[in-house]
Amino acid sequence: MKKLFTLTILVTITCFFIVFSFFTNGSQIIKRIVFDKYTLSLSSSLKDFKYDVDLFINQKTKEYPVIRIVSSKKNYIRVQNQLESIFKNYVFSGEQFKGTKIDYPVNVLNENNNSSKADLKLFGMNPDHYRDPNSHSFRLKYKKSIFFGKRQENFLKPVTRTYGIDYMWNVLFNDLSGGIKIDYKPIKILYNNIDYGYYYKEPFFDKYIIELNEFRDGEIFEIYNDSVKINHLPDSKDFSEFKSLSSYNKNEILSLIDIDMVYDLVTISIISGSSHCLRNINLHWYHNPVINKLQPTLREIGVSSEVYINKDSTTIKKITENITNDNSLINLLYSNDKQIFISGLKKSFSKVSNYFNNDKILDNNELKIFFKTNPTNDKFSEYYNSIQKNISYLTPFFKDQTLRIEEKETIYFKKDFKFMRDTLFINKNIFFDEGYNFEISNNSLIEFENCNVTIGGDKELTSFFGNQKTSGSLFFSGSKVNITKTFFLNIQPPFIQNEKIPSSITFYECSVNIKESHFENNLFGDDYLNFFRCKDVLVQKSIFKNIFSDAIDSDFSNIDLYNNFFENIGNDAIDLSGSTSNIYKNSFTTVSDKCISVGENSSCIIENNIFKNSELSIVVKDGSSIESRLNSFDKIKIEYVFFVKKPYYGPPKINEIEENNPLTILSEKNIVLDNLNLDCHNVRLENKVESLLYGRQYGKSSK
Repeated sequence: MKKLFTLTILVTITCFFIVFSFFTNGSQIIKRIVFDKYTLSLSSSLKDFKYDVDLFINQKTKEYPVIRIVSSKKNYIRVQNQLESIFKNYVFSGEQFKGTKIDYPVNVLNENNNSSKADLKLFGMNPDHYRDPNSHSFRLKYKKSIFFGKRQENFLKPVTRTYGIDYMWNVLFNDLSGGIKIDYKPIKILYNNIDYGYYYKEPFFDKYIIELNEFRDGEIFEIYNDSVKINHLPDSKDFSEFKSLSSYNKNEILSLIDIDMVYDLVTISIISGSSHCLRNINLHWYHNPVINKLQPTLREIGVSSEVYINKDSTTIKKITENITNDNSLINLLYSNDKQIFISGLKKSFSKVSNYFNNDKILDNNELKIFFKTNPTNDKFSEYYNSIQKNISYLTPFFKDQTLRIEEKETIYFKKDFKFMRDTLFINKNIFFDEGYNFEISNNSLIEFENCNVTIGGDKELTSFFGNQKTSGSLFFSGSKVNITKTFFLNIQPPFIQNEKIPSSITFYECSVNIKESHFENNLFGDDYLNFFRCKDVLVQKSIFKNIFSDAIDSDFSNIDLYNNFFENIGNDAIDLSGSTSNIYKNSFTTVSDKCISVGENSSCIIENNIFKNSELSIVVKDGSSIESRLNSFDKIKIEYVFFVKKPYYGPPKINEIEENNPLTILSEKNIVLDNLNLDCHNVRLENKVESLLYGRQYGKSSK
């Protein structure tokens, strides 16, 4: 045994000597083999083993979420061979892995025991993604199964996302600035019953991560010096309008950037002591089509205290330059006006650092859930402590900034007025006095950002109108809006930078109260009113008549609708997506498609409404739930429809349906019709309900 051990040592030393002698980069090759291949792989395996022991001691092994992946033996061997080839290329050339188009078909059983077919692909540039053949990164692209859809997910070892620090920053970034949050879920992987250890499940940059963050589908891309790399293009687009940045001047691009989000992003980078997340290849931009802004996402943050140990980081200017130099676009923003940029960073630093006072960020419920299954909480704590040290070092540079609350200027419109060009109101109190007429022409967009807006009053009728050819639109963002006894006529959606806003009147992240108002004859577009990410909306005692398409579209909002009247609606009267709503005592007459559409995980109570002479009364789909009672139906083709359009959300749910008369119900066969007495109603079950809707047999085409 002793001789065998001695022989092994001699052979190993001889191999290293040959490599060192015959290759010009021999020392680097040896380092990559010893350090990247074996030392770091062993370190990762030991972390997994340690967490296995912790789970066993605490009797939680069986509770831990597991994803099982099964492939043919042939495909498993092909994966192993490709991993070996990738790492061998890295060892001898030092080149990073640039990706592959090779897919391997697999079957997946997720942590909730839902199954799907998928394609597995290797990815990851650095060796931590592929150095261990039984613990490597991979991506799954699902095959449109229920609860999966066609989404893609990345599976990575915790070290690649700084042991959970990435998730902490994403939770903070989302809470602070409302940006897209990248969720990370700890998971255990069994691949052909081989224990691959503990991973993070990470969403891919596609429409699913956008929708789950309650945004409208938009482009996601990386910005380089004079070009972009498209990561995601919405289904509605054939090509990217940002494909060639050379068609824009630099100021035009800078004007599209959500500067407050950039301040938060750069502040997080400064506090982390790393610009890694700002590098062009890591920083992904989302184009928010509702507000026409480029918003940064946050990934691969990294943590370091070393940047603040050397004497070069002794002024806020040098600190900022050291961080922003890694991104040409952000550096250009900084260089355009360094004083304003640093002022923005100071305000952001005050808000971000406050999350770490008394470890407040660690009390976040999402993080608490994450920590319950995070296999590397000890390493997380090490990096978290480094962040706290960085904040202590940086505070003297940023502490002098006093946050001031600006008083809103008040503007009164006390006579008839005509808007003939685009107009932007920011941080104002605005009153459109009752009894006056306000005309919008020349396709003008009237925008209200962070305003308090009052339109009309209780006594006299107020009007907003346009003519048939050159009308305009209203857009409210981050505002508090009260509309009373106002008539809106001939309003049309605007066009901004070739990005069509689909609604005649848009409310984005607003508080809205509308009563006793009238909306009629919009000229074209998807909706008359669109509420997007609005958490407090009340529409009551109002009339919607002669609407081109949808009357009300609610996306990711909380909206109550009481005592409204809908007549001659070209498509849906009320369209809910990701929303919570109470719909009470409304009247629907001559609706061409759906009177009430409840979709994308919405929750809705529908009570005491009247439905007449319309196609479909209540349509529920995609993980949504309803309570519906005591409604009246007259000359309706189908009263209730239940189906799945987007498999990712799963089937709809019926919490309660209580109606006095027999109903006609159309449902897919695999949907459980709980809380519904089927013997009392005419129920039609079909394999694919969607194939009967949207003008094919019922309703109206949305095209």
